[in-house]
Amino acid sequence: MLKTLSAISLRLSCLKPFVALFGFLCFGLFLSSLFNVDYFDSDILLIPSLLGVLWSSLYFILLNFFIFIPSKPSNEVKFFVKIKMRLLRGIYYLFGIVFIVLTFSVLIISVKLLNVWRTQ
Repeated sequence: MLKTLSAISLRLSCLKPFVALFGFLCFGLFLSSLFNVDYFDSDILLIPSLLGVLWSSLYFILLNFFIFIPSKPSNEVKFFVKIKMRLLRGIYYLFGIVFIVLTFSVLIISVKLLNVWRTQ
């Protein structure tokens, strides 16, 4: 799992500025819709902009957090360095599980919110 997340993160790391820009634009659109700024006086863009912020933040976390995962310790490494590397890999594994759970929860929230948005 860690190898897959790291490979995805390394392969798509060139998209960081675009993901950040998309997230900031969606956040600005969300705030404009929320506070009824001039052009955005209706709530029609509130749900899609919120979903854009959620998905771009998840994607940004993927691109920034899983890029430097320590490798598995070999037998030539000292004992305390091996423990440190295993502890770091365990923490990354835990964060990977949390990331996957967050992705599934945002997917469920997206389906529910898009159904609400569609019926408006």
